Amino acid sequence: MKLRNLSLKDKSLFNRYLGLARREVSVYNFANIYIWKSIFKIKWALIDKCLCIFFQDKIGCFLYLPPLEQNIQKETIQKVFHSLDAANKNKDLSRIENIEDSSKGFYEKAGYICQEKYPEYLCRRPGLVELKGNAFKSKRAPLNYFLKHYQYEYLQFKPAYKSECLKLYDTWAGERSGKSRDAVYKGMLLDCRACLKILLDNFAALDVTGRVVKINNKLKAFTFGFKLNSNTFVVL
Repeated sequence: MKLRNLSLKDKSLFNRYLGLARREVSVYNFANIYIWKSIFKIKWALIDKCLCIFFQDKIGCFLYLPPLEQNIQKETIQKVFHSLDAANKNKDLSRIENIEDSSKGFYEKAGYICQEKYPEYLCRRPGLVELKGNAFKSKRAPLNYFLKHYQYEYLQFKPAYKSECLKLYDTWAGERSGKSRDAVYKGMLLDCRACLKILLDNFAALDVTGRVVKINNKLKAFTFGFKLNSNTFVVL
C-alpha cells in the first residue's frame, strides 16, 4: 500500500469519491479535509479501490473518514486497521472517525464498536434570516442594535482581505484566551487559527464561499462556508 501526501492536485479525485453518495455530515468535503494540513500529516491511499484518508499527529494515526466507495467489504476495514495498528504504538488509538448513520449498521455487523460523537447543529434558513421566536431572542437584539447604529458593507471575500481576517481573528482569540484558564481551549484557538490560514492561503482552489463585513472601510467580520448537498450549507 502506497500512502500519498495530500495536495491540492488531489481535489478532483477526492470530490469524485466524496460524491458517490449524498453526504449529511460537514466533514465530507475536500476543503474541510484540506484545512487540517497544518495540524495533522494527511495521507491517502486506495485500498481495494476505496479512498482511505489517514490523519496522523504526535499522538497517533486514525482514519478521518470511513473508506469511500459504494461497496465496502469487511476485508477492506481489516486492512485499514492493520495499517493503523502498525502506525500506532497504542492500538487503542486506531479508529475510523465520522461514520454516517446510514453506514453504522455495516460496521456493527462486522464486529466493530461504534461510539456517537457530538451532533452537528442544523438551522433552517428562514429561522436564521428572520430570527423569529424565543430561540433567537438573544441574537435578535444585538442584530437590531447593529442595523440601527452602523453603516456597513457586506462584500464577497477577496484574497486582499487575508491579512485583515487574520488580524481580526487574532484580536478575537486573544480576548477569548485571556478570559480562560483552560489549556485545551487555548490550544483549540491556536489550531483554528492555523486552519484559517490554510483556508485563506488556498481560498481560490478550495471552492468555498467567503463574505466580509466592513464598517468605515475596516474589516469587522468574516465568514466562510460551502454547499454540502442540495439543501445544506455548512458554515466553517
